[in-house]
Amino acid sequence: MTPVLLDLCCGLGGWTRGFQAVGYECHGYDVKDWGYPGTLHLYDIRDTQPIIDMWRSKVDVIVASPPCTEFTVRDLPWSRNKGLPPPDLSIVQACFAIREGIQPRVFVLENVRGAQPYIGRAPVHRKSYYFWGDTALIPHLPQGHFKGVPFESWRANGNRVINVPNKSKESISGTHPEMRALIPWPLAYGLACLCYSGLRGGE
Repeated sequence: MTPVLLDLCCGLGGWTRGFQAVGYECHGYDVKDWGYPGTLHLYDIRDTQPIIDMWRSKVDVIVASPPCTEFTVRDLPWSRNKGLPPPDLSIVQACFAIREGIQPRVFVLENVRGAQPYIGRAPVHRKSYYFWGDTALIPHLPQGHFKGVPFESWRANGNRVINVPNKSKESISGTHPEMRALIPWPLAYGLACLCYSGLRGGE
């Protein structure tokens, strides 16, 4: 049977692209169509039970990338002592509830460093990407990635790559800021390969 991936808060489908490459049937959930490459379900995952009922015992891998903005803002140096209220954890909690209800073979949730005070310490991180769940399967990123996105990808999508004097990295800006949240290919493809090889080995 074809293995199945659920991509929660799927966005542009960075995770899905890697899993599609190794033969997974991929279903993404989001509230907006960003150009997801698999089968998109426009749906608020905080209504968890219909998702659980639909996919229980039918899913091999769940990946989740809940929005990170609230965590990032609270992790900025000028925001830490501002007495901001706790972030809204409802989407993160929904991801864990769906994992608990469906019981996939593999579950990975990705977010940012600033989520740790609210989710718990991330066992693994790769540059700006922090991971919870089955993190032993997370591969390493090669050199040449800024926030996981190769410079060439930014240029190809109409963005500008700017050399910053006296700094060891380049800053990126342009017309497609949503690419900053795109899971990089080495992470997606590496995890997909490990999940698929484990699945085949268990048959």
